[in-house]
Amino acid sequence: MKLTEDRLKQMIQEEFNNLKEIGEPAPTSEPAEKAKPEDASGKEKTNSVSKLKAELLQVSKELQNVKGLDIAEITTISGLLGVMLKLASSGSSATVLQRVYNVLQKQAK
Repeated sequence: MKLTEDRLKQMIQEEFNNLKEIGEPAPTSEPAEKAKPEDASGKEKTNSVSKLKAELLQVSKELQNVKGLDIAEITTISGLLGVMLKLASSGSSATVLQRVYNVLQKQAK
């Protein structure tokens, strides 16, 4: 199943609406390391800015091997990265980012 830009936007909007309806969950006593999503490749979790930077650099190098990306997908991926970084720099957005991650993980299976 191909994930269209409109469908992705709709799914993200639904998740944001769900967040607004239920409110922010209470913080857990679970350490931040356990709360992070697992890397899709099974590698060690990225837990620092320097590791994230190195990982993004590697992804940018491997991007040329990704076949079949259309203009809409490229634009959406770029937009998602921008929005995620903007959210993260404006305060704690771990809950929102985790929900987006979960939605995308479900679609990837």
